[in-house]
Amino acid sequence: MSKTVLVVDDDDDLFFLVEKYLKKTGERVELVSASTGQKALQLIETAKIDSSHI
Repeated sequence: MSKTVLVVDDDDDLFFLVEKYLKKTGERVELVSASTGQKALQLIETAKIDSSHI
């Protein structure tokens, strides 16, 4: 079963860095990104988020 990780940052490079790291660990994760706090709150309300990186 995969986990859903929310990455909140306005820098796309950070998202790709986190994605690359998590793939190396072998964990089954689905990454979701938000570039603002408001977008992150909307995602938290509508999606099942298991973890977040802000």
